[in-house]
Amino acid sequence: MSRKASPTPALSIHLHLPAEIGTRLQLYLFSEVEGKVPYGAYQAFVTARLQEFFSGRLLDLAPWTGQPECANLVRGNQATIELLTALLEGDRK
Repeated sequence: MSRKASPTPALSIHLHLPAEIGTRLQLYLFSEVEGKVPYGAYQAFVTARLQEFFSGRLLDLAPWTGQPECANLVRGNQATIELLTALLEGDRK
């Protein structure tokens, strides 16, 4: 029995990771039950991390810390960055 086609088209991407990072990822995704990294685990992990990256926002803390630009960056979702900015702006007043 064949699998149903995904409604979302996929793009095949091949990449090489440094051995240390690849090993850490394998250990993180490893399933004791299956005795291996489960089918689709790499795809699910990378897809989730990319969605987090693209939906996140970056806040440079330079105006509040006196440090050089990009020395202290905070990443979070839009609501978190807005809340943090409001809290920091409140401390300035």
